[in-house]
Amino acid sequence: AFSTLDDILNAADQLGDLSIKLLTHILKLRTCFDAVLWDDVGPSLTYAEGALGLSYDDEIDPDKKEKTFVSFEDPFEASMAVHALIMSVVYYTHVGDATSASKRLMHLHALLDSDVVKLFRTGTIQVRKTRYQRRSACANSRQINLKSGPPLIIKCTHPRVLIQLAYLVSSVAKRDAVGRRPRRKIFAAEGINMWEKEIQKEIPRASSSSILTTDFN
Repeated sequence: AFSTLDDILNAADQLGDLSIKLLTHILKLRTCFDAVLWDDVGPSLTYAEGALGLSYDDEIDPDKKEKTFVSFEDPFEASMAVHALIMSVVYYTHVGDATSASKRLMHLHALLDSDVVKLFRTGTIQVRKTRYQRRSACANSRQINLKSGPPLIIKCTHPRVLIQLAYLVSSVAKRDAVGRRPRRKIFAAEGINMWEKEIQKEIPRASSSSILTTDFN
């Protein structure tokens, strides 16, 4: 699996296809998780966050109400960011780096609070011929033209599953397990409540016909 991903990454690098590079970094990160290769997760996560334009070197004041995080308007980038952030919170919680886990958890919550999952509400995303690379939270986006050809259609983890995972990792990552209002208990309870509500609703999915009739021009 890793040799195949490296081949795809090298090809994407030669073609200047930044979207495929991002996808490959996320897939490599996911593969490291599946194989429980914790020593390789860190470097893979660094590459994935770099491809997304994410940096958490600056200190974040937990008492500051307004926090600035990188946002995403492209469905593909938004989906990859949510996946990467969930895995990053799990990783840094596992290795005992509470500060790094907290920064990424706050960013994950900020994205979900902005309803970013509505960008890929059916779990089907299209890698377009053009994408936007964000270099920092304050920098303007710049458009990059990719090579010609039809777009790539991807079935990713459904947003409903991602939201439930966000509640789960939030419950695990929070350190205040006791107290008057322990956040672990709060996130766990809210996650269960949302599951009980959402399980009764129909899951929005893209029909095969809508995927087949996608405009490739």
